[in-house]
Amino acid sequence: MQHTSASSLAQAGFCCAILGISACSGQSGARVPHDNGHALGAEAAGGTSDPAGGSASGGNRAGSEGAGASAIQTNAGQGAGGASNEPPGLQFFGRWDHTDPQKAAGSWGPIGLKARFQGKSVRVKLSDAQNTFTYSIDGGPQQLLAASAETERMLASDLPDGEHTLELFRRSEGGYGKTVVGGLLLDPGKALLSPPPRPPHKLEVVGDSISAGFGDEGMSGSTPATQNGYMAYGPQLARLLDAEWSIVAHSGQGLYRNLCEALPPSKPHMPDEFLLTQHPAVMGPSWDFTSWQPDVLIVALGTNDFADYPVGSCPAPTSAAFQSAYQAFLSLVRSKYPHAEVFALGTFIATAGNAFGTCNQTICAAVKAQSDPHLHCIDPSLGAEGMWLTGPGDYIGDWTHPTVAGHTKLAQKLAQVIKPVLGW
Repeated sequence: MQHTSASSLAQAGFCCAILGISACSGQSGARVPHDNGHALGAEAAGGTSDPAGGSASGGNRAGSEGAGASAIQTNAGQGAGGASNEPPGLQFFGRWDHTDPQKAAGSWGPIGLKARFQGKSVRVKLSDAQNTFTYSIDGGPQQLLAASAETERMLASDLPDGEHTLELFRRSEGGYGKTVVGGLLLDPGKALLSPPPRPPHKLEVVGDSISAGFGDEGMSGSTPATQNGYMAYGPQLARLLDAEWSIVAHSGQGLYRNLCEALPPSKPHMPDEFLLTQHPAVMGPSWDFTSWQPDVLIVALGTNDFADYPVGSCPAPTSAAFQSAYQAFLSLVRSKYPHAEVFALGTFIATAGNAFGTCNQTICAAVKAQSDPHLHCIDPSLGAEGMWLTGPGDYIGDWTHPTVAGHTKLAQKLAQVIKPVLGW
């Protein structure tokens, strides 16, 4: 990577708001902030240059006018949206690791950020060549940001000069690797503003490929191009409830037994991954549960525990073993989230005579055995309304993974169940 001095960065005329610290200048001689142990911010153009400010790194890109400055901020450590270590100027949503003070790293599905900024254009410093993203400017339609090896991605370049809002969310799940955000690049002399108010509520989902939005924009399988976790039922439900979200979901994983795992199970399962800041495909620290406490937790596990694919090759767990594991997870959840309303969601393809029917019945038995008035069982297959998803348009072709339209139905049904409990 090419290293550039602070003065040459100022001459280049770029403003780089690295994790909320705007280092803005359209003139030579402006100071690039550096870490001196105090709160940092941009100084007005025309100040003296500060060689001791450390060099700022950037790379020339075809078609760009110069390199972005790297400003350092002092808030470090891990955290989710609203945590005390969240960098000023940017709002992060979902589980992020802020150990590197110049970068935010995350991997759990539809993580994202929001910001308010000045100017006519905005770019994001993004290190992630595999995942796809969705973004919106000023509350407009969601736009696709395709996978790319470029580390500076243009989001808007011809906006009216003024104040604007940005939201950017990842679409694809954690198995596709880590997303690293290095900040926003703004016009010369422009800066980040105080972000918009956060939603008043918080919702988390712990689930599998269904919760991750597996293939919901396609009709077979899943790739970063056909998976849109932003439109999976969890984020859709959160938006209906005016809540921010955290989605901890991993395709193929179960609560007691992963998809077709030999019994007795011996691999890590979602109760283990619930404790992680990052998807297990990405190295990272344990999650700090004090940094973010949801009002609502949805546990959507069981499909992989009881799935038999290829047919005849996967013995199902006993009801007793699955219930014991489920109750242990509910106890773990309660120890981490003492005030949350917890909803144990059954599988969507259960009948009275199949293994998924046994799964749903066992989930409800586990909830009842906990004797916790803030634990609730939801059966979306065998309940009074019958199956929530019934038609071919509800699934991508495998009668397991919902389409976006199917996810919308699930979000609407869940909102009808959850709102009266929470009084929202």
